[in-house]
Amino acid sequence: MLDILENDFSVIRVFFFNFLILSVRYLIFAGLAFFIFWVWKKDKFSIYRIQQKFPESEKIFFEIKYSFLTFFIFACVGVGIYLARKSGYTLIYSNIDEYGWGYFFFSILASILLHDTYFYWMHRLIHHKWLFKKVHAVHHNSTNPSPWAAFSFHPFEAILEAGILPILVFILLYTLELL
Repeated sequence: MLDILENDFSVIRVFFFNFLILSVRYLIFAGLAFFIFWVWKKDKFSIYRIQQKFPESEKIFFEIKYSFLTFFIFACVGVGIYLARKSGYTLIYSNIDEYGWGYFFFSILASILLHDTYFYWMHRLIHHKWLFKKVHAVHHNSTNPSPWAAFSFHPFEAILEAGILPILVFILLYTLELL
């Protein structure tokens, strides 16, 4: 595994590609939602808001800062999956014909079910009073959340959030043909 790191700059490309995709997606969707509902049509949609007061700019910057820290961690997990695949440790495959379309659709359904189950129990766990104070409180710090709060996680929570991905690539076969 060490020789992969020494001889291959693709690890750096994988990290930056993952980080870039996560960041751009976040900036587009959270930025668009923020612009539409908080700036452009603010008055029209304000009657639907639970809290009429908008958060201070410091809270919004807090949400953005922790979101980009989350993207850093998610990108690192992507690099770990890349290295595991390159070393032959995952069940990722390159051609749908290897396992067929039936398995392909099964793996999508199984992934959704496993992810939802994982997320439910992980989220319950971080709501335990000890973990909540130390970990999940960062996310709940956004008591009047903006769209920028979507990925505002404590680093340990970001690791837990991303934890489903390695689990899936080690227990389910995945294709890269469509990626």
